[in-house]
Amino acid sequence: MAMLMFSVCSRYNNPYNYLHPEKVERPGNYADFLRRDDVRQALHVGGRLFQELSIDVYFHMEPDMMVSVKPWVEELLNAGYRVVYYSGQMDIIVAYPLSVHFYASLQFDAAEEYHIAERVPWYVAGELAGYAKTAGNFTEVMVRNAGHMVPSDQPAWALDLVHRVTSGKGF
Repeated sequence: MAMLMFSVCSRYNNPYNYLHPEKVERPGNYADFLRRDDVRQALHVGGRLFQELSIDVYFHMEPDMMVSVKPWVEELLNAGYRVVYYSGQMDIIVAYPLSVHFYASLQFDAAEEYHIAERVPWYVAGELAGYAKTAGNFTEVMVRNAGHMVPSDQPAWALDLVHRVTSGKGF
């Protein structure tokens, strides 16, 4: 219901990036990719086939979308797990300013360090890709010129982000 209301009130048919009022079709079909035998094997999902999100599934999941994950995130952080959140600058669904408000409210071992930490610019191939802020085992990243679908909006930057996170390189 929330997405329908957004669409009616804003006259936007694309909730993923406010620079594009209409959905932008991307080349390739991720559903076909996820249904390939070699991909299913690599993901260890056995014989289960990928099902795209239907409107029925969305409506059944919608109540869970309004439940806070804050206690779980705090538990992970305080248990020593590394947590990385990234957001596209132009995301409508998970807007970066709202995410920053959430991050500031987290109670974890490095919360005070997070409050005084500076956002640092993050460059990929000499181009400003976004900004990152790290405290303890928590990192938040804002990806420039990207909406909700960061990897399709900024594929090179998304790859660099994943590489940095998985290699421990940092920002």
